[in-house]
Order: sequence, then C-alpha cells, then structure tokens
Amino acid sequence: YFLHPFDGPLTLQGTASLGFEIFEQVNNFDNILISVGGGGLISGIGSAIKQLNPKCKIIGIEPEGANGLSQSLRLNKPLKNIQINSIADSLSSPLHMEYSFNVAKQVIDKIITVSDEQMIQAMKFMFDNYKMILEPACITGIAALLGPLKNQLSNQKTLILLCGSNIDPKSWNNLLIK
Repeated sequence: YFLHPFDGPLTLQGTASLGFEIFEQVNNFDNILISVGGGGLISGIGSAIKQLNPKCKIIGIEPEGANGLSQSLRLNKPLKNIQINSIADSLSSPLHMEYSFNVAKQVIDKIITVSDEQMIQAMKFMFDNYKMILEPACITGIAALLGPLKNQLSNQKTLILLCGSNIDPKSWNNLLIK
C-alpha cells in the first residue's frame, strides 16, 4: 500500500495527530513554526492546531532555494515543477499536490523563507549553545527566529517543531567546517 509522503487524507490525518499530541502537551502558545517541504506536515498540524487553538498563528518556514509552497500560495494553485537549490534536501519537494495545498491555504498564516547560510548559522548556534547536531531541514525555525523573524515574536509563546535528524557526521562537518 502506498502512503504519500505529504499528500492525501491519510497522510494529513497522521500529521494532524501530531498537532493533537503537541496541543495535549503544550496547549497555550501563540505561534508554531513548522518546516515546509511538500506541505503535508504543516497542513495536518495546522488543521489540528487551528481547531484546538484558533488564535494560534501557523508559520511555515521554507528554504529560499525550495520555496515552492510560497510560490503555489501566491499563484493560488499547486505548482508541479519547482526549481530546487537548497541544502535542506528533505524540504526540497519538486512539486505540490492538490489535497495538501487546499488544506495549507486554509491554515497557514505566514510563510517565511531562510537562506542556506542562515540555516548553517542556526546549525552552528544550536551546536555551540545546546550541543545539538541538527540537519538543515530541522533548523529552519531557529534560522527564522535568528534572521527574518528576529524580535517579531517577542513576548509571545512560540513553539518550534524540530523535525528531522537525517544528517551524518561527514555531511554536518562539510556544511559547518569551512
């Protein structure tokens, strides 16, 4: 049985269950920052959170070199051929799909883009300050807070979903040690 990685009712039900679990543990937050690739994770989590906490802002974070959902939302249609150039390979979806796109456009309040260099700086920050080795796709929310969202969410309760741990030591070193 094929289960699509970011589209379809079953996939979004699965990611919505993650939103429900987040809300059960931390139900009083103003914003949630979610890395965006194909749009399934933010669509499912966003739909659950918006039903449980309608005032919460769902903020997507995309790599500049893989900003297909931003483009799709701007054009009001899921794009089928997105040019990709990003170190965040698991966020580099070459297309978007109708089902998750239609949910995404209802739940996303804002999408921010971050550069590869901002992701690398955030990876360094998390390692230097928290001894966490995080991949580029995982770090987009931190990169956004250190960059384009800096000081914009002050005095607000903001949750960052850290998803992804798909990096080996050699790749991590190649990105951070120059």
